[in-house]
Amino acid sequence: MTAFAASEIRLRRFLRDPNGDIWTSMDLQTYFNDAQVELAQKTNLLTRVEVNYYPPRYDFSYCFDWEEGYIKGDKYQTGQINQASGDWIAFPWEAGYYLTNQLTPDDGDRYTHPWEAHYCTPADPPGILLHAKLDKMKYIAYDRLKLEPTDEKQLQDSDRCYRIRSGYVTNYWRPDDYSNLIYLYPLPASITVQEPDETDTFDDEGGINSSAEAWLDESDYGLVTDIVNTEDALFTVYSAQPDEIEETTDEGSFPDYLTKYIEYATLERAYGADTDGFIPSLRDYWKLRKEIGLKALARFQRMMLGDRDYRLGGQPQPTNSKRLRLPNGYPAM
Repeated sequence: MTAFAASEIRLRRFLRDPNGDIWTSMDLQTYFNDAQVELAQKTNLLTRVEVNYYPPRYDFSYCFDWEEGYIKGDKYQTGQINQASGDWIAFPWEAGYYLTNQLTPDDGDRYTHPWEAHYCTPADPPGILLHAKLDKMKYIAYDRLKLEPTDEKQLQDSDRCYRIRSGYVTNYWRPDDYSNLIYLYPLPASITVQEPDETDTFDDEGGINSSAEAWLDESDYGLVTDIVNTEDALFTVYSAQPDEIEETTDEGSFPDYLTKYIEYATLERAYGADTDGFIPSLRDYWKLRKEIGLKALARFQRMMLGDRDYRLGGQPQPTNSKRLRLPNGYPAM
């Protein structure tokens, strides 16, 4: 992949602004990042395959909100804050203790680290933190078996004990639409605590590399290479968000043959911005070239799937192939 500096040279040539008198480098980086996001969302070409630990692993657990600013990596907030008193509480009845003597009903145990949930009777399921670049889930499986999505409202209507139910995992649900946190339903009845493997084994028996750059949210804290076996673990395939360009030496997330379409969208934004370089005709011209490229990429994706054999288990079924009609005189086939 080519660094952004090469794209900036081409962009300035088409913008006729080699010295940055109208568009600064920061402006072009902003337009370029927005164009990357547009291309990723409209084509879904950026796909990541990862395996996540279960029980989920976090770098730190914290109680109060102010503690979050002093820790790095994947963070899990245990308990909750009583808004009336400002105190940290572990059980719901503790909030009523400051206001009344009446105890609120509560079942199950509280834990401070997510892995502890499988060594007690948890009142709440442990949340699994997926990659921060996750955009759209394509496939998810636990213990090599596919999971179907569901929502918390449906679980509440069908199973009043859905938060503590354990058994054979069949579904997953998300608490909201904007975070990368998911929960399994039911909770796995048995678990396998995997230890990090520092060997360079990238085959089916050795496991799958959970993240090529760093840990789940690509923080500076954690292992650079982490091998996780798919057995008793969460396997995910998802459309990812592109990496943001922050310096001219940074490389984009897309391969070189797609960079030109990102540059078309960047030029569209540059000529359409409210600056001295605002030219609607050139904005529309580069927009048209971008749209032609998006149609070509959509056709490219369809053609890639044209020769695949889709089946659900069993042996491949014979297909009816068209044979050429040969002229008279050829031997019968």
